Amino acid sequence: MNKNFKASKMLRNSNFRGFKNRYEKERPAPTKFQIFKQSLKTIAKEYCTESSICGLKHIVDDKTPSIERVIWIIMLIGALVCSISLIWETFDKYNRAPLVTTQMPEGIPVNSIIFPAIGICTTNRISKRAVDALAKELLKAERNKKYNEQTMLTLLYGLGQLYDLQPVNENIVSSMRLHLALGDYDVHELIKNLTPSCEDLLIRCAWNDDPKNCSELFDFRLTMNGYCCTFNYLRQSDISTGGTGGLFLGASILSFVELIYILLLRPFCDIYSRRHDDPWYKKFGTRKLEDNKFVPNPVWSYNNAKPSNNQHEHIRVQPDKNE
Repeated sequence: MNKNFKASKMLRNSNFRGFKNRYEKERPAPTKFQIFKQSLKTIAKEYCTESSICGLKHIVDDKTPSIERVIWIIMLIGALVCSISLIWETFDKYNRAPLVTTQMPEGIPVNSIIFPAIGICTTNRISKRAVDALAKELLKAERNKKYNEQTMLTLLYGLGQLYDLQPVNENIVSSMRLHLALGDYDVHELIKNLTPSCEDLLIRCAWNDDPKNCSELFDFRLTMNGYCCTFNYLRQSDISTGGTGGLFLGASILSFVELIYILLLRPFCDIYSRRHDDPWYKKFGTRKLEDNKFVPNPVWSYNNAKPSNNQHEHIRVQPDKNE
């Protein structure tokens, strides 16, 4: 029986080899394009499997569910579109305003080139020593008798919000209590006195290898980052002034109600005449127009807790007392 089994097995193997040989002879040889396509597919699958780009290996993994594979494909396509958009926007921005480098026909010695401006600003915008001195000075005022030194120091912590563009956090310190405790003060002078000076910030200075006093080289001036030690700063003044004299000198603030009044009602009445026989004048009653001019140094008034009256120009129209 074993002999019959071996004989049948050999017969089947011979038949399979014969069928395989006939199939290979009948099957056409792969073209170069098919070979290239298969090679590219194999290389791409190997790259995606070994790539460090997140998501690629999940796409070619046979164990990954179809829905997960679709999600990864959508995410990768979205990331690709965003990257191409960013690159195109950057290229278009450079194409519209390219960086042009022009070589000067003649050489210029280094000593004839203007040395660039330097600004040294400390990260500690407010000096602890200056705050302690300010607290002791404020405690001498009659309005601050209810505070002790520790309470005043806690209140002065709110001065750090002068450098913050975020809304004032009333949970940290009350802005109104801080203003009332400071009394009449100038914002620029207050910040200048609280900022560490150049003498405290700079230890040793030299120009052209020649030792110099730091106060001779650096000026303590106002910059966009507060008061800093500046060198070769070309701006003449830290105070902004109007251009030319006239009606539009300085900056003005106009409310919406005043705008409606000027556009619709003012052409029909003479608000500057103060004539008591003017029916429009009597109809309007009391009206107050303010033209607030920005000044370089705003002053806070303790008495009325608003900018002092010398900062405004008032135009008043009073009603007839007999009305």
